[in-house]
Amino acid sequence: MGDDTRFILSITTRPAFEDTTGRERSYRLEAALGPAAIADWTFSENGNKPQKPDGVMVVLRRDSVIECKIPLAALDASQGTLLGVRFSVRRGQLPLDTLPPDGLIELQVVPQEDLTAVAYAKP
Repeated sequence: MGDDTRFILSITTRPAFEDTTGRERSYRLEAALGPAAIADWTFSENGNKPQKPDGVMVVLRRDSVIECKIPLAALDASQGTLLGVRFSVRRGQLPLDTLPPDGLIELQVVPQEDLTAVAYAKP
């Protein structure tokens, strides 16, 4: 890749419907892609100064698979929190690809034992 190619993961968190004290937050993980590895990455909340918090990981595997890990604590997410996720790859200011093309992929944070009840989930 290279040539100012960047992977961007956008995450919006909304507290569980019972939690009326929380507010929606936006997070952004941005990684500069080098020819065979991630050249650099940053993580920011609500447009604040980018950071590199503990536990966040971004790796380029097999020259084409981007693997990232963001602990729920870094997103201030707890059980019931709704996560809206969107992936994009950009070169300069031009979008090369976005998933999903419109909107967000929505996921709800559930306990580990609920995940094991799903047939395709790994324990």
